[in-house]
Amino acid sequence: MTMPYASTSQALQRVAAAMTMGIALALSPAALRAEVSELRIGVQFGLGYLPVYVAREAGLLDKRMREAGLVS
Repeated sequence: MTMPYASTSQALQRVAAAMTMGIALALSPAALRAEVSELRIGVQFGLGYLPVYVAREAGLLDKRMREAGLVS
């Protein structure tokens, strides 16, 4: 099997450059400072979502969102 690069060192340099760029994007300041203003919960029918329904009906979600400053 032949490599599309002239040498193994070129292939390693490209892999290292790609990994460096990926890490830089993952740790960028914009991603670290992202803030949300609303809480979105996907809900379907079924017993697995029963705790979400109970928490919503008891007002626990609104209470915790107010404490976290998500609801003005």
